[in-house]
Amino acid sequence: MTGLKWIVHAFQGSQENLPEENADASSGSSSSAETAEAQANSSSADQPEGQNGSSTQNPAQSGASSSGLLAGQDHSSSESGRTDSSADENAPAPAPEFITVDASYFDDALFIGDSRTVGLMQYCKELDGHATFYCQQALTIFNLLTREVVKTDHGKISIDQALQERQFGKIYLMIGINEMGTGNDDYFIKHYQAAIERIHALQPNAIIYLEAIMHVTGRKNASDPIFNNTRINRRNERIKALADNVTYFYIDMNEAIDDANGNLRKDLSYDDAHLLGSSFGYWYDFLKTHAIAHE
Repeated sequence: MTGLKWIVHAFQGSQENLPEENADASSGSSSSAETAEAQANSSSADQPEGQNGSSTQNPAQSGASSSGLLAGQDHSSSESGRTDSSADENAPAPAPEFITVDASYFDDALFIGDSRTVGLMQYCKELDGHATFYCQQALTIFNLLTREVVKTDHGKISIDQALQERQFGKIYLMIGINEMGTGNDDYFIKHYQAAIERIHALQPNAIIYLEAIMHVTGRKNASDPIFNNTRINRRNERIKALADNVTYFYIDMNEAIDDANGNLRKDLSYDDAHLLGSSFGYWYDFLKTHAIAHE
């Protein structure tokens, strides 16, 4: 879509409206407005019932195949020994080699996410004039690519459409807090994997950062049966398993904002789930020191 001016569709209204987002979640309710929208936008037909079922294959191992089968895997053995091909395919991905960068690294970076990423866009001045943001309050993994959140000169389009029109060198994805009350872990990660595989198909040369879901404070963790860090950590482990350290890289910025108990520091949040405007420097500093060299 040549000549379009790319603008991110963020909150309706001024920045002062930010604390109203996730009001139900911050009050300890197990049914937030964002979760309700996630349920409305999810497909009940393919939602599993009961406990977590089968695990999801690493996209690199599955060859981005919907079947999730490992191609060419040999399960046979002989007395004379067996090849190491299966072991090699199932070996953990090598640890990524992070570098420290400056703001110019983000000139070709895109940040995709929900209200937490909206906060990064609004309050992280170091990224002004560098990064691009496709983010929206109440965005979920279920409507990530289809919801029309990107403004152009000709109206709003979906992130999927926008990614077909412009190429990026790096893509940062933080999504998942609004989905905590929808489906089980398998249901969530199935949609998550499908989304990142689609993003990679549209952006084959981009480094894709899978950002961990940000924690909540200790107070919320102890009082909320849905939005708590035990459940967040469980889903973060599933996200981490998708990283192959070739195309997909997992980064966990919780280490920059957590207290000694593994909860979001209460002095950094205004509602137990979102960062204060003055706290986004912690996120930015983490990103600067956890970058992958773009070849």
